[in-house]
Amino acid sequence: MAYYTIAHLVESLKAEDLTEEVFDYVFCISETLPKSPGVPKDLLVKMRKEFEYWYPVDLRCSGKDLIQNHLTMSLFNHAAVWEDSKLWPRAFYCNGHVMVNSEKMSKSKGNFLTLEEAISTYSADATRIACADSGDGLQDANFSTESCGKTILRLTTLQAWAEDAKARLPTMRTGDYTFLDEIFNNEINICLENAHTAYRKMLFTDALRCVWYDLENLRSQYSILTNGDVHAEVVERLLESQTITLSPIAPHFCENLWRNVLKKDTLVVKQRWPESKEIDAFLARQYALIQGSLRSFRLQLEKFKSPKKKSKEVPPKPTHAIIFVAKNYKPWQMEVLKARKSPANLLTCLSCLDVK
Repeated sequence: MAYYTIAHLVESLKAEDLTEEVFDYVFCISETLPKSPGVPKDLLVKMRKEFEYWYPVDLRCSGKDLIQNHLTMSLFNHAAVWEDSKLWPRAFYCNGHVMVNSEKMSKSKGNFLTLEEAISTYSADATRIACADSGDGLQDANFSTESCGKTILRLTTLQAWAEDAKARLPTMRTGDYTFLDEIFNNEINICLENAHTAYRKMLFTDALRCVWYDLENLRSQYSILTNGDVHAEVVERLLESQTITLSPIAPHFCENLWRNVLKKDTLVVKQRWPESKEIDAFLARQYALIQGSLRSFRLQLEKFKSPKKKSKEVPPKPTHAIIFVAKNYKPWQMEVLKARKSPANLLTCLSCLDVK
């Protein structure tokens, strides 16, 4: 890997001129400028600068089958050549093998798929999304052709929504945020934070879930809970944030959205990561409570509408629901909440409540 940094500069040199002293100087092992008539001084300095620019190796990507040989020896070799650990590789990222439709690729089975074939069949971005969705880490990645087909439809749906949302922005509600606006704006912050963390860790399946599936679900829930009365700024922020954060995985599609749908003059690949405000944990809990209550309502409704097997009576169709909200916690609940603020008092509190 060290040789890669200067390979383009030594092609015209003779092998006998590339002495140990030359490599020691170029690879920062020695500070002494070698006296080699076949290698000009300015070229030596240039090669050393090339090495210093590219080294240390920030990340080496390889397969899991090379951990016990190639990658281990890479560490051994660097440690043997350079005493300064700052020049050793900083990180390795290993992945499993690639399967197609949960089967190992094999020409005899006829399920062998090249990148060129995948791109020509499903498009570059659908292939990239399927790869990102196939799994991370040392587990074998599963490239699903069915997922590719569904991805094309989802991309088409996303573009149609983006075009419609962009056209309707002038007619959407503006002004102060409502409670639901604040909640969903906070949920966008959570998605952006989680996506940023996933990208930094190269967990592309998690990143894709955050920037596509989670944001798509937020968009749907926002429209449902507001009965379509959405805030223009929240919708515009969600659309722009999703376009930028999805672009590392689907750059061509997002570039088209950014330039032709959102009518931006710049390139999406040059945009900074969307600004994310500090996450409000209380708003996040409120959203979870709303979603939990809705799910509970739906389950109770289905249970009410489904008569018992022995009963022949058809229950009336519900027309409304009543929600009871307690004004205060019960006394024993208040005591437990106070004790949680001071763990040392928790056992004392529980003993007072006669809790075992």
